[in-house]
Amino acid sequence: MLLTPGDTVEMEIDWDNRFDNMQRHAGEHILSGAVYRLFGGANRGFHMGEDAITIDIDFRCEDSVRNPDGSPRYERLTWEMAMAAEQEANRVIMSDAPIRTDYFSTREEAEKMPLRKKLRIDRDISVVTIGDPDNPADCCACCGTHPSSAGQIGILKIYRIEPNKGMSRIFFECGGRALRHYRDQFNTLYDIGTALSSGIGELPAKFAAYEEKNRETLETLHRLKRRLTEAETEELRRVMKPRLVRHYTDLTVDDLFQIAKRISPDCPDRIALVADPACTVVLVSDGRPGTECGACVKELASGFGARGGGKKESARAIFPDRASLDRFLNAFTSEE
Repeated sequence: MLLTPGDTVEMEIDWDNRFDNMQRHAGEHILSGAVYRLFGGANRGFHMGEDAITIDIDFRCEDSVRNPDGSPRYERLTWEMAMAAEQEANRVIMSDAPIRTDYFSTREEAEKMPLRKKLRIDRDISVVTIGDPDNPADCCACCGTHPSSAGQIGILKIYRIEPNKGMSRIFFECGGRALRHYRDQFNTLYDIGTALSSGIGELPAKFAAYEEKNRETLETLHRLKRRLTEAETEELRRVMKPRLVRHYTDLTVDDLFQIAKRISPDCPDRIALVADPACTVVLVSDGRPGTECGACVKELASGFGARGGGKKESARAIFPDRASLDRFLNAFTSEE
């Protein structure tokens, strides 16, 4: 429909989306204020993404908490500091502190407010204050949308922190999103606990026991693999002949390279160790002219769709399928 001047248009706000943004935006104010009041960290960046809200906290600002020598007391936000800020933010939310917006015509008028951040504009300034204006939980120039009280945010939850360009990036959520994220994580813990026949409180001990058992299993596997590769090394020395091809289903490509390192000096010509599940061939020789393994991959195996390479004494060729591998092996064993 084409609109013309004077037409009347009816619009409807997508309230669910609007309120979601209001909860997230006001939560960012409260958390930024908490970090600033507790630790002197300044919010230098803010983003409301689909998966999380992020703020970048900088402790290098002039009004951050300082040591006696004038250096910042904090270099980064630790998890313990983040949890303290989260607790303080949720205290403000549970107090249902009022959220108000005041409008000022000039910078001079707005700067009479206890602002957390310096102003960047000179006129038509809106300032959002959360809590008592004489001792606010936060006070900052902002043109976004906010609920009328902190209790409408519901809950604020920090998920993780990480370093970012000399600052500390906080990932968190508010309101309905925080509840959904918590529910998803709780359901995951519940499912894991059910699978392990364990209550959620017992999961750390169960996981520690699982890790110890896994470590013991890996050590046992390592010992068995070492015995197997040593036995296979001796067997290869016994049956060694030019263009020998050996297939393996229970050894990895890395295992075959360990064997290759041991038998390379004993190879009269190139031999092929085949890791069947991986459609990969490990070529081995003593590296003499005419037996170079890397050259064989480049000159012969590549013609059958293989990719890979290596040095004179050993190289790998990875084939796209079993048929290509078999054609290569036929050519390899019949090559003059």
